Amino acid sequence: MQDKSHPRPRAKKRWLILLVLPPAALTALGLIFWGQLRGLTAAQLLHYLPANLPLAALCLIGLHGLKSLSLVFPLAVLQVAGGLLLPTGWAFAVNLAGMLVSLSLPYGVGRFTGNQLWHWLCARFPRLRAIERFEAGNNLLFAAILRLVDVLPFDLVSWYLGSTGVAYGPYLLGSVIGNLADMVMNTWLGIALGDGLDWRQLFLWLVLKIISLLAARALNRKVNERCQKTE
Repeated sequence: MQDKSHPRPRAKKRWLILLVLPPAALTALGLIFWGQLRGLTAAQLLHYLPANLPLAALCLIGLHGLKSLSLVFPLAVLQVAGGLLLPTGWAFAVNLAGMLVSLSLPYGVGRFTGNQLWHWLCARFPRLRAIERFEAGNNLLFAAILRLVDVLPFDLVSWYLGSTGVAYGPYLLGSVIGNLADMVMNTWLGIALGDGLDWRQLFLWLVLKIISLLAARALNRKVNERCQKTE
């Protein structure tokens, strides 16, 4: 008699296909429109936004949401456009709000699809378990490091961290800390596009990166200590 406690291999394959389809479909759509998207600059993007500034700000935040499901459209273009279009304070506020949207949507997709795909990859490539072990005790720091290094697609990292079950609070805080330096510099670039960036601004970007890493380490330690006290 067949053991019903374990899914049949064919059912497992169908489940994996369902997990792969959402990110694969989004990537395919991004690649289809890649020719149009890759040449789009922040200045050109402004032509598609309403003349009314509050409405344009809302549209920019909405575009962050659409961008987060494309996997290929660069976040920097939207952030520079915010700096070009809006007054300084509003530019930073809108870009921060847009970044929160960009971080949350792919993470939610990852949580919805679950971690079966990640477990399947770990079974195929056992060395990935080392990443899983580090991530398990350092959710906030791990999210911050992935953003600070910035070698993987922004939205793919969000989807991965959501699919592996990282708690939303540490994920969001770590991701914001890790991406804050880039957001500040992209917004600043839009504000001062006519003058360009000088070495002092680039030095500030590097300092912000270092501060972000130190802040993420300190906050991660506090989160872990609080979790140990509640256990």
